[in-house]
Amino acid sequence: MRHPSFSRLRAENKFPPWVSWSVLGGATLLSLSVLSRYNFLLFHTLAELFSIVVAWAIFIVVWNTRHISGNNAMIFVGIVYFFVGSVDLLHTLSYKGMNVFDPKWGANLPTQLWIIGRYMEGISLLVYALVIGQTLRVRFIFLCCFLITMGLLASVFLWPVFPDCYIEGRGLTPFKIISEYIVCLVLGTALFFLYQRRHDQDRSVFRFMAVSIGFTIGAELAFTFYVSVYGLSNIIGHFFKLVSFFFIYMALIRAGLLQPYNTLFRSLKESEEKYQNIFRNAQVGLFRFRRGDGAPVEINTYFSRLMGYSDRDRCLQALRKENNIQLKEAVDNAFSYAPVVKNREVSLTKKDGSSVWVSLSVSFSRDRTFIDGALADISDRKRRGAAQAVQLKLISLTEAHSLRELLRTFLDEVEVLTGSTFGFISFTGAGQEASPLEAWSTNALKRLPDAGPVHHFLSESGIGTVCRVKGEPVVHNGGAALDCKNSLPDLPVIRVIAIPIFRSGNLVAVMGVGNKKTPYTPEEVKVVQAVADSAWEVILGKRAEEALKKNCEEMEQEVAARTRDLEAVAYEFESLFNASQVGMMVLKGGRILHKGNQRLADILGYNGPDEMKGLSVRPFHLSEARFNEFGRKYYNRLNMGELLQVEYELRKKDGSPVWCSLSGKALDSSRPSDLSKGVLWIVDDINRRKETELQLGKTMERLKQSNAELSRFVHVASHDLQEPLRAIVGFLQLLESRYMDQLDEKGRHYIERSVKAGHRMQNLINDLLTLSRIDTRGLPFEPTDLNDIFKKAKKHFNAFIQDRNAVVASARLPTLNVDKNQAYTLFANLISNALKYNESDPPRVEMGLTDHTEDVCFYIRDNGIGINKRFFDRIFIVFQRLHGRDEYSGTGIGLTLCKKIVERHGGRIWVESEEGKGATFFFTLNGERTDQ
Repeated sequence: MRHPSFSRLRAENKFPPWVSWSVLGGATLLSLSVLSRYNFLLFHTLAELFSIVVAWAIFIVVWNTRHISGNNAMIFVGIVYFFVGSVDLLHTLSYKGMNVFDPKWGANLPTQLWIIGRYMEGISLLVYALVIGQTLRVRFIFLCCFLITMGLLASVFLWPVFPDCYIEGRGLTPFKIISEYIVCLVLGTALFFLYQRRHDQDRSVFRFMAVSIGFTIGAELAFTFYVSVYGLSNIIGHFFKLVSFFFIYMALIRAGLLQPYNTLFRSLKESEEKYQNIFRNAQVGLFRFRRGDGAPVEINTYFSRLMGYSDRDRCLQALRKENNIQLKEAVDNAFSYAPVVKNREVSLTKKDGSSVWVSLSVSFSRDRTFIDGALADISDRKRRGAAQAVQLKLISLTEAHSLRELLRTFLDEVEVLTGSTFGFISFTGAGQEASPLEAWSTNALKRLPDAGPVHHFLSESGIGTVCRVKGEPVVHNGGAALDCKNSLPDLPVIRVIAIPIFRSGNLVAVMGVGNKKTPYTPEEVKVVQAVADSAWEVILGKRAEEALKKNCEEMEQEVAARTRDLEAVAYEFESLFNASQVGMMVLKGGRILHKGNQRLADILGYNGPDEMKGLSVRPFHLSEARFNEFGRKYYNRLNMGELLQVEYELRKKDGSPVWCSLSGKALDSSRPSDLSKGVLWIVDDINRRKETELQLGKTMERLKQSNAELSRFVHVASHDLQEPLRAIVGFLQLLESRYMDQLDEKGRHYIERSVKAGHRMQNLINDLLTLSRIDTRGLPFEPTDLNDIFKKAKKHFNAFIQDRNAVVASARLPTLNVDKNQAYTLFANLISNALKYNESDPPRVEMGLTDHTEDVCFYIRDNGIGINKRFFDRIFIVFQRLHGRDEYSGTGIGLTLCKKIVERHGGRIWVESEEGKGATFFFTLNGERTDQ
């Protein structure tokens, strides 16, 4: 029995692929092993050239498939391996015996290039494991790898700074050996991260990459045991390198070619399935016909339903059997105008014989052997179009025609749409069978010049009853005429459509057409229904128009009257606006001057309102900063509907400032936050007043200084005057006591008068001093029981009271925040005057409260000599006396002092009196009460 050959078994797929690759790889390694014993230089060159070719092939594959691969990490490895292969090529050419480079380089040069290539390879595999699934910039990576490679080669050839790796006579350097271990560590780390990311990559790619890294680690470890060129470790290292490059080539072929193209074909298949799914389930009728004979090739479900078939295959068979003459003619007619046709309206006959309006769009296939088309059902649109056309025609006739003429035109149009020979309409009201409003078409009136009522025809035929009961259209397509009990002998009814019209659940009308030559179709029923609804809307519109016309006439009269009133108001406002003695302006949006008057122009220095119109308000402010501050401070309040009143310094046209009083309000009070309707500002020139206030302020400041100086002068003068005055009085009294016997009566009289004048002068100085200190030396206000103050003041006059048997009494007084010392002075002076200017027996003084003012109001009433009315204001002026010193003592300062004290407490004082009938002094204190 003969065994089948290996190739035959391989061809028959009886061996798995790995057996073939294993046999081929074993044969290759065995051949290279024998060759290494025969000629190591040739072995080394072939082994390195294999790895170089593989590295460059890897680059070519990934570079040309980068747009479809999607594996950026593998593209990165392919780019680096291009430069690894280039460095390995230099390593091969510099090997001993190749005689390409100067012998002076020795074995150190190929060893250095070897280490550079292994570092690049190890780091590239580590980076590959870290960037799996990430997006990289391919051209940028290529440029970086190029620059790094050139830099490393320059460190060997141009600037010999790269560490030595082999020294003649000594062998490998520690740097070279350590570098091999470092590369192994890097590769081991890459293998670790590759395993961590194994689920993010294809399983076969992961296995190939892992095996490649493993063999690379084995190669590096083998080279660390390097003894000689022909040593076993050197040969094993090259074998491992060959295997590692082979497996990484397999990984890149898998990831760069097979997997992307499998993905591409899978996407194409999915696209085809998606296309078929869209074709079958599209909500428009899709079809494909052969161009030559018009035979249908494919249709979708919607197409079959559109043609009246429930099954797509049955529709396709029927179209092939009937050769689809109607649709083919429609397509041929469409192509007679253009190679691509869109939205051509045609009518097709369905399975049941009814017609359907469709929008046809067709075009040739790419190879022009098929015709692809789409059908969209536009029957509803056609019905709406017909109804709208009738409605538009009726609307165009509404203005110049009566309601009955409109109805006749409407019925004539429906006749034309359905091919009927008569039409009718009858209006019914809720709860009644008929109303007198009814109409016939023109054709019916020609045959029935004396036609009876339509509702009689409807009731006799039973159609109206059925419409009212069923609430749906009634179609009669019978061969015999309807039995109308001879109510319409000249108009036998063979076929008829009756359409009920409902509004708000009530039957409002019945209309219809009849005597078409062929039976009425459901589509025609829908057309009549749509047109009937449209007609009813027009009729309602006509009725509403008549009522509206009447209302409009009344409204026009009212509007005309209101317009005249508004014009009068506007004229008055315009006159007031222009003639106003204060500036007025309307700002649109709050910032653009829309309207201003002449007074505003005069205030701001412009020639007139026209020169200011359209200006921004920015130039009216002294600076941009003040403009922004004004907006922030006040426009939010305008938005809230607030009435603004502010004094503000504006800038005139010539740049000079002017003080103005501004009052602003948003014109739209219903929507104050919307300033688009404008803001009304009233502007008044207060520049003179401001100047006066400024001058007054300066005057008040000078007056304060003068008062302060006067107060100091009074204090100093009183002190300086009292000292010599006391000395004069003292010496006069001493002179009187010591030289009494030597003075005559006239001398003693002079001394007595001088002493009295001195005492009067002292009292006058003390009163002036007290008066000057009312505002400057007063005590802080504090809660004070005025009953205690009254008792203290009364006690001061006990001797006088007992001597004259006087009565001094008070009602209950409140507790107020006052200056207690000044309150005592006030009470004492008023009680003193009441007792002094009193000749009654006994004198009576009464103090109490009155409630006829908002503040706390006191009174002190006496039964004294009284005061003439013409002196009411004079008595409060300093040094103003109504009586001589011989009649009544005093300095004439007491009531002035009272007035100053009351005014300091925020009140006022006045008197009510008649001569000979006593006097009542009133005074108010607005200090806060604390006894309530």
